[in-house]
Amino acid sequence: MQGHADKALTFFNKVLTINEKSVDAIVWRGRCYLVLNEVDKAVVDFSRASLMDESNVDAIGFRARAFVALNNHDSARLDVERALKIDPGHPAALTARAQMDPSYATASFDYTNAIYRESQDPELYFLRGSLYEKHGNIGEAIADFQKIVQLRPNGYRDARTKLKRLIAKSDPSCASMELVSSNNSQEVSANKSALRKSRRPVANFNITDLTGRLARWLDKNLPRSLSSLRAGASDADFARLEDLIGSQLPEEFKSFYSLYDGQEEDDSLGIFFGLRPLPLEEIAREYENWISVAAQLEHDGSLSDGRLRTFPPNHVKMLSAEKWIPFTHDNWGNHIGLDLEPALKGTAGQIINFGSGAHPIFVMGKSFGEFLQRVVAELEGGNFHIDGDEDFIMKKRPAVQYFEYLYVLSGSGVWTPAD
Repeated sequence: MQGHADKALTFFNKVLTINEKSVDAIVWRGRCYLVLNEVDKAVVDFSRASLMDESNVDAIGFRARAFVALNNHDSARLDVERALKIDPGHPAALTARAQMDPSYATASFDYTNAIYRESQDPELYFLRGSLYEKHGNIGEAIADFQKIVQLRPNGYRDARTKLKRLIAKSDPSCASMELVSSNNSQEVSANKSALRKSRRPVANFNITDLTGRLARWLDKNLPRSLSSLRAGASDADFARLEDLIGSQLPEEFKSFYSLYDGQEEDDSLGIFFGLRPLPLEEIAREYENWISVAAQLEHDGSLSDGRLRTFPPNHVKMLSAEKWIPFTHDNWGNHIGLDLEPALKGTAGQIINFGSGAHPIFVMGKSFGEFLQRVVAELEGGNFHIDGDEDFIMKKRPAVQYFEYLYVLSGSGVWTPAD
């Protein structure tokens, strides 16, 4: 996992001299071969493991990636289908599917979902970053290659080369910078002014690009909903809401709302699969209502850790509901909103569903940008059905695990733990 596949291979071979039937060791050795570009040997190991344990999703998923490397897409697709049937969010299978998918939207969606499960795998960031670079999304590409340098400060020369070139492309004054690693973080050695420029934060998601894609989709499919989007909010509008909630709003959220201050309450369909983003002034009112409701739910124990299921586990902290900021409303007391005070494994600013209903709480995105990217990808991927002027239905279960709330909300199905 630290990138030393050659050393790992030696130890897995030793394991297999002790127990030649260790399926886990065979799969991991196959993963080593895959990293070392000995793809034929990887296929042999994954096939052997799959024969020994037909339900071993790692063997099937990683064999799909190996088949992609061999340009055997027919076999890869069969393995992808088989792996995702066992585990709909399996990272290797999603990655293999993304590598074969000509659609930018769905490929980037699959890479993002894979990264959600395997956030320490630099290869996934490299593949997604390369996709972003190919399609001109330089900010996202830089962020992914920077992440690789953080994860592997002394390796991944290709990523470091790409990062240097992209930084120079986005800021020509940094063209002569050299990348060095220090304290496991990426720094750039150059003149001081260039260094200061290079350290400016890079957003994980380009909100302007995502919002543009959403607007283009709405213009083609729901022009009335596009026309119902309000003009952007002002700094004073953000300041009033931040004063009320006692916290800073995430920058990605503010970037979206600076373009569109929510959606008018009319008979047009909400742009988030039927839910409309609330204007900031409505968010303030819903937040105050939610605080009152949450106090009652806390009193009767509905928000205790033992009473309410959260997915993934340990990402959402109960009894911190005053830091849940609703930005949608389903007219039944339930919301999608920002979670500014997550549990240990969560991320500040993650997107969750919550309310007076008895549904589980899902983390629908690590950030507002990730949530918006997932919504746009589902729409662009054709995963919708519009029934007259009333219903916005998700046709099939979304690829990403824990993005189930919109699926259930749209009336497409009922979520159960077995799903």
